[in-house]
Amino acid sequence: MQPNTRYANDLVALHETAVFCHRVAAPLLERLQPNRESQNKITSVLAAAIATGNLNLSISKEFLVEEVKLRDKDLTDSWRASPEQVAWLMVHEGLSNYFVRYALQHWNPEVFVLHHVPKTAGTSVTMSVEKQGWFVGFPQTSFEHMCIANGLLGFAAQLCAFEGFYRRARIYVGGHYNLPDTVRALNLFGRCHGVTLCRPPIEIIGSAARFVWTKLEEDNESIASMYGLSPLDGSELRLLRQHVESTGHAEGRMTEVLVTIMDSPQFRSEYDEIFVKYFYNHEITTPDDICLYLKECDIFASVNPRLDGEKILEMLKIEGPLSYANSSVLSEEHFLAAMGGAQAFLSVSQHRTAESDRIYRAIVAMRAAS
Repeated sequence: MQPNTRYANDLVALHETAVFCHRVAAPLLERLQPNRESQNKITSVLAAAIATGNLNLSISKEFLVEEVKLRDKDLTDSWRASPEQVAWLMVHEGLSNYFVRYALQHWNPEVFVLHHVPKTAGTSVTMSVEKQGWFVGFPQTSFEHMCIANGLLGFAAQLCAFEGFYRRARIYVGGHYNLPDTVRALNLFGRCHGVTLCRPPIEIIGSAARFVWTKLEEDNESIASMYGLSPLDGSELRLLRQHVESTGHAEGRMTEVLVTIMDSPQFRSEYDEIFVKYFYNHEITTPDDICLYLKECDIFASVNPRLDGEKILEMLKIEGPLSYANSSVLSEEHFLAAMGGAQAFLSVSQHRTAESDRIYRAIVAMRAAS
């Protein structure tokens, strides 16, 4: 990707300021929780440091709107690059989300797509990539996403990590995102390759429910509230799981909890028609569209990450073996026992995956024909 020379001064100023702010904030970041209160504290410290730091602050409004694509009008409409505004920019998720595009211009690395539908071993593959010295960037559409991926100083943290710890010849675009939207946003069509990790949609629903169960056993109150089960005692769930493990029979209360999880608005928003969320947009609207798109982008569709390990390694140009971690304490066998068996679970859930099943079957057929 050719550098955007129109914003050469902005890019230099952004780099200098980000490195400066990361150095100033590092001691605080080690002890602050990633929340809005901490964001305000970091901003105050940074604003004071920037005001006396003799920095080049020639970051223009046009650059933020047109290049960074910042959509925060409260910040951009009154932009004058004051120390306070620049400090807020440094802790903004919009700037953190810009890092991959910045890296593509600044270092011109080879680009790999590491796209994964949730609950398809994407975390395990990502860890393998990072362990071999390569940077994985993630789309960050919210403050919470930024904090999870990179902490309170998202752009600067990524910049310093990329320059300080990772090899710069490649960059991997990882995570859960709409594939065609992200490829277009990063202008990657025709210049990327990589993988998309998939598995049967009905299995994704079961795996996701088991993952939420695991978090509930850990007494995660925010998760309990999110999925309509607050208050809930994690020890109760542990006893229910231990009972089905020892007897092979699930108690009704276990089934009730799992059904509540899967019927919650939060779960449905995340996992119903999951392939539609991650593959369709205003241009890609059919399973055939997806298959053609994957071929044109040179993206390998894994339909079973464990069986497709060698091809995944080949497409990502990394060494194996891949390691796969099980993050759920509740096994698939015991989950299905609580749901009345595999066929019963399929019967009550398949209406939630009708189009996603069509997409998955088309991808399987494409793989079989290749």
